Amino acid sequence: SKSTYAVFWKDSIGNHIGGAEIWERSIRKINIDAYQFDWKWHKKDTLYAHIVTTGELASMKPNMHYADYFKQGKFTFAFNNNTVSIPEFAQTKEQHKKFKVLLNPPAFVFSMDLEILPLLPFTKIGQTFALAFYEPGAAHSAYYKVTVINKEELNLHGNKKINCWLLRIDYA
Repeated sequence: SKSTYAVFWKDSIGNHIGGAEIWERSIRKINIDAYQFDWKWHKKDTLYAHIVTTGELASMKPNMHYADYFKQGKFTFAFNNNTVSIPEFAQTKEQHKKFKVLLNPPAFVFSMDLEILPLLPFTKIGQTFALAFYEPGAAHSAYYKVTVINKEELNLHGNKKINCWLLRIDYA
């Protein structure tokens, strides 16, 4: 499936901050056991990042993560038995050889949050979930609280409506 998002940020009192971004995201089955997640992140008129993650389809467990950030470089991470490392072919600095993170708790790749959240079994307002995510390159994985704060009708084009769950995610 493919989705395109118009993303903007608000401060704690509701003011828009920064410019809008366009996120083009897709996830597809690449064989009977594997998926590929692809995210093109546009800021202003620039492709700010292109991120690709592959993994096990049944569990959504990541295997490889590739990221190419505008003016920041390319980064590659391998996931093996809940340990994250930089594969030998991607090591460009001595410190890359030493990079190893044990995922405790085992976690989804953070960049796939919008693909993981719809898989949750939402049933009522006030429901909470704890999801473990890992941002490749970080020192550790962590649980993040997801709370269902409301259910509303969203108006669509052509006088159509769809019921939507509203979520609050505490990323801190």
